[in-house]
Amino acid sequence: MSVSGSGNSGSGAWLQCTHVAEGHVGATLALAATPGLLYSGGVDRTVRGWDMCAGREAWRGWCGGAVCALAAPAAPAAPGLLLAAAGPTVRIFDARLGTPVATLWYVPYHTHGPKNI
Repeated sequence: MSVSGSGNSGSGAWLQCTHVAEGHVGATLALAATPGLLYSGGVDRTVRGWDMCAGREAWRGWCGGAVCALAAPAAPAAPGLLLAAAGPTVRIFDARLGTPVATLWYVPYHTHGPKNI
């Protein structure tokens, strides 16, 4: 995907969509990008990796809930890692393989200690 824009005198800038990536069932709620890759998360409970050079979906992963936030650290800090937040969980994916490597759970504390879920 790329977006181009231009403005004419005094009218402000405009954007033009040049590519569309289709795949989620329902709304896309989150996006993250790295050079050559775009990640999207949606209400269909999936995270998808898009190869921008080839113009196609490269992989998809299951999150178990609507994906409301994504983070893709820039390489070389954490090459190939993608974090996806869905409800009380954050899944960490190895984007090179398209597989989850860890799941972090939010466990609320109550007056009697942590609640097991």
